[in-house]
Amino acid sequence: MNDINVFNSSSLHVDFLDGLFEKNTDFPYKIDNSNFNLLYMLVDGIYPKTSRFVKTKGVPMDEREIKFSRWQEAARKDVERAFGVLVRRFIILDRGIEYWYLQDIKQMIASCLILHNMMVEARIETDIDIFDLGLPLQDNNNIQIGPTVTQQQNQAQENELVRREAVLEQQAQLNPDVVDLEVNRQRRRQRYFTQSMLDANWRYEALYNTQAHNFLTEAIMNKIGQL
Repeated sequence: MNDINVFNSSSLHVDFLDGLFEKNTDFPYKIDNSNFNLLYMLVDGIYPKTSRFVKTKGVPMDEREIKFSRWQEAARKDVERAFGVLVRRFIILDRGIEYWYLQDIKQMIASCLILHNMMVEARIETDIDIFDLGLPLQDNNNIQIGPTVTQQQNQAQENELVRREAVLEQQAQLNPDVVDLEVNRQRRRQRYFTQSMLDANWRYEALYNTQAHNFLTEAIMNKIGQL
C-alpha cells in the first residue's frame, strides 16, 4: 500500500470531500498579494496535483525553481523528522493499528501528539532530553495490546439492530401508517443522499483542480524568490 492508497482511504480525504475540513480548519490567508482560503500541505512527487498539495520540482529549470524546491524539501523533512521522534517515543504508533473504531484511532493519535508537545515544552524549559536519562528501553515484541472491542460487544450491537428491524416490521403490520412513515423517511434520506453526492462531486472537482494547484505553487514560488 503506497501513499496514494493511504490518502484515498483516509479520513482526511473524506473530510476534504464532505466539507468538514473546510468548515472546521480552513481560514483565509494571503501569499504574494493573492488571496487563498484552503490550507495547503507539503507533499512529495507521488501525490497528484490538487488545490491543497504543494509539490517539489523534480527537475528545477531555473534559479527560482531551485530555491523553491530547496525550501519545500527542507520544510517537509523537518515535519518527517518530527514524526520520526513521535513514533520513537510512542511504540503504539510504530505498530499496526489494533483499534476497531476510527474515533478511537483519532483519539489515540491525538493523545500521543498532545503528550509529545508537552514533552517538547518540558525539555525546552529544562534543557534535558528524556532519551539521555539512562532509562531502559522497552521490548516492542513483549508488549501486548488488546482489542478495544470484544466479540461479545459486536454481537450485542448486531442483536440490537436485528431487534429494531423486528420491532419496525411488527409495527408496520399492526399499523399501515407506519409503512407510509417509513416510505417518507426513505424518500427524505434519498434526497439528502443525492444532495450530498452533488456536494461531494463539486468538492472533488475543486480538490483535484490542476489550475488551482499551479496558481498556489506559483504564488509560493514568487514569495520564496523574494526572500
